[in-house]
Amino acid sequence: MAAFRRCVIALAVLAVFAGLASAQGTFPMTCSISGNNTTMRGEAKLEKTGDVLLLCTGGSAIADDTVVKRFDFQVTLSTTVKSRIVKAANSVSEALLLIDEPGTGGSLSPGFGPDQVVTPCTTNGATGDGCSATPIYKESKNGYTVMSDQQTAGGHVGAANTFQGVASGNSVTFYGVPVLAPVSTGVARVYRITNLYADASTVASGGTVTASMSVSGTGSSTVITVPSSTVTIGTTSSGLDATGTTASAQSATVCVDTPTDTTKAALIGTISFKEGFTTAFKTRQIANNTVANALTNSLALQNIPGLDVTSSESGFVLASAETGGTAGAIAGLADFGTRLKATFTNIPTGAHIFVSTTNIINGVAAAVTGGGIGNSATNSYAELVATNALLEATVDGANGPAAIANSRTGTDGVLVTDVTNTLAAIWEVTNADKGAVETFTFNVYIEYTAASNVPVTGASLPSVTLSYAPTASTTSSPRFTAGTITKTAFTLGSCRTILLFPFVTSSAGFDTGLAISNTSTDPFRSASNAVTTSAQAGTCTLNWYPSGPETAGVTTTVGTAITPTATAIIVSGSVWAHDTSEFVANFTGYMVAVCNFQYAHGFGFISQAGQPYNGTMGYLATVIPDPGSGTRSSGRYFKTDTQTITDVSGEALNN
Repeated sequence: MAAFRRCVIALAVLAVFAGLASAQGTFPMTCSISGNNTTMRGEAKLEKTGDVLLLCTGGSAIADDTVVKRFDFQVTLSTTVKSRIVKAANSVSEALLLIDEPGTGGSLSPGFGPDQVVTPCTTNGATGDGCSATPIYKESKNGYTVMSDQQTAGGHVGAANTFQGVASGNSVTFYGVPVLAPVSTGVARVYRITNLYADASTVASGGTVTASMSVSGTGSSTVITVPSSTVTIGTTSSGLDATGTTASAQSATVCVDTPTDTTKAALIGTISFKEGFTTAFKTRQIANNTVANALTNSLALQNIPGLDVTSSESGFVLASAETGGTAGAIAGLADFGTRLKATFTNIPTGAHIFVSTTNIINGVAAAVTGGGIGNSATNSYAELVATNALLEATVDGANGPAAIANSRTGTDGVLVTDVTNTLAAIWEVTNADKGAVETFTFNVYIEYTAASNVPVTGASLPSVTLSYAPTASTTSSPRFTAGTITKTAFTLGSCRTILLFPFVTSSAGFDTGLAISNTSTDPFRSASNAVTTSAQAGTCTLNWYPSGPETAGVTTTVGTAITPTATAIIVSGSVWAHDTSEFVANFTGYMVAVCNFQYAHGFGFISQAGQPYNGTMGYLATVIPDPGSGTRSSGRYFKTDTQTITDVSGEALNN
């Protein structure tokens, strides 16, 4: 967009050398329309478009001290205009029309045009003449036509050059805009429409947002001619890369309370957000190297027409525009930078989720360089701003978002709270590299109480949905649709041991003695960790699988389990022992015992009734893999921070 400004200045300089300052143009002045095609995130319900520019030349001169005629400019988009209303009365929005690139400098008429400061009209109307309560006069300055708010031959003061639009449906209208022909050959008048926001989520990926412009009012066609063509000001694309946005899910077995150290939680995995294009993750304002204060830097540097603000959620920031007295409604100023949201579901009872306060780079927490939020650093940095879904749209303060302190200092973890059945963590991007596609990765930690029946399979797996935020607010800038990228968050294995008794019989005069020991308090220690395993207790479910009837009249189906049997609770340090005939008579087959505690061990002893030494045999029950967790039922879990297999006592084992 800055190219247009340079073009205007170059043309004006050309006019000086050509000595054509007093040359007359044609009547009416003619205009060309152009637009800046910017990439828009398809997930955004309120997304900044590119600017629309009207470049006008020629026209007929009018006498000095003549009142400049005013007309209504209307810009119509191919989708709904979402520029925020900053003054409820008359629906005055943050969309702005700027005349002659104010504040960019280099004007051939000092104090006017590009050399004039941004001077907003302060009496925008909903219909009719807008700012005409204060007349604007044509004056001459260095031989060029300029607009003044004084009808005098000397001491000219630049008139209003910035107008706020009234948004309605697909259009935004700027009422009472003065139209003064530049007249001189090689000189152009520029009308820039900025702070146009649209609902990109209603546009198909790869689709475009277009704009057209019209000028109306009595006699407008004799003063200005505007082309009816449309220009492209936005193309939608996925702001989140669905392939690169992932969750690195690990597994744990919930056998004992963890962690044993109350200042830490166990690392269970990571989640990563990858942007779909280089400027999909934006800071609240563009970064600069002069002011660390996030709000101040935008007011100092983000009020220049044509400035590249594609890396910012904010647009052209105008604090002096009409705001209706509401503290947060500064025209063009976003409420916060890009926010990334992780929504957890199916978290088992007794388990608690913690997340890192910042993104993780090469295994360690990212750090801000350059002095603070909104600085010139390009390193990837995001900080936790909410662990409560109801607070995802909290407006940043002048110094950026409020930091959240660690609640688990040993692991940089903060507890995520459950609000209205929504467990969500939200981070805000406060530094980013607009020249690179970035991935922001965050640690996920878990804390849980020992449980015996944690769901671990199918639809009950803990999951995490990754999206932008906020997704629920109807007024914030920016705002987004709900996320659609859902991944397995982690896997929690039930704390149980599965024992196979491969041959069990209670027929033909034989019986099988069954013994199950609970050794969960055995002193499993390591040289580095003298903490014993926690005592556990639970029942075992005995599942009987017959091989066929051994006695006439007994009907069983081979390979089909009969009614399972539940044992009494087997406490730690005890042995449960019973005969098979106490539970199922005339049975021959195998039995699978599912014990709801860690470190169960089994023994089977087959003997002939009345003849204990005739045909007797004994065997150890086999511990088999748990099909629910995909691991052996040994109570071991994968400890992701050390990349070693570790038992609950801290004993390092072979991978």
